[in-house]
Amino acid sequence: MTTLETLGGDNSQALAINNSGQIVGDASTADSHTHALLYLHGFLVDLGTFGGFNSIATDISERGQIVGWAEDVHLRSHAFLWHNCVLYDLNQLIPPGSDWVLTQANAINDSGQIVGFGKKGLVDQNDRAFLLTLAQNSPQRPEDNQLISFKNGHFDFCMPVPLGSPFVLAASTNLVNWIPVSTNYNRSGLVDFNDPLAGGFFTRFYRAVPLQ
Repeated sequence: MTTLETLGGDNSQALAINNSGQIVGDASTADSHTHALLYLHGFLVDLGTFGGFNSIATDISERGQIVGWAEDVHLRSHAFLWHNCVLYDLNQLIPPGSDWVLTQANAINDSGQIVGFGKKGLVDQNDRAFLLTLAQNSPQRPEDNQLISFKNGHFDFCMPVPLGSPFVLAASTNLVNWIPVSTNYNRSGLVDFNDPLAGGFFTRFYRAVPLQ
């Protein structure tokens, strides 16, 4: 039995798990709000909001794509897709003028199909179920399904780090000699790093080391 921690508050809940052991749900913060949460290999990742106070993650696919809902600055609920360290508002991924306002995403499958509910039209205020399938050629469709990518000589990745702790990201070509490449204070539990020099090395390794 493993206790899944909170974000400084008193409560947490786990709502879904994939075959890689990645868990999503939500946890209370020190200021009594609720944030969507990813438990990734023993690390806590705060998925954040769209500027509001609360969010909840409801499901995760085998690709690590997460869905749920999050409040905006006006405290309105928006369905979201979390992908490669980015929290996408699903309302920005559907055709303009569709008359839909997607308020909550409940589940996602390994093909990237998302189901949830929202409202359709300005007059009808009843909740309507939706099935969203992002077209393969859609310019809004997230391109990658992994937390690691190498494009045009740039190596980009998301790495879990201790939540709320300062850390040094270091690189090495031999796992013996390490060179600091970034120092940061992490507030979410996951760092998104891009190394534009990676293409100049035959092999390069990375690690995150907490500062004492």
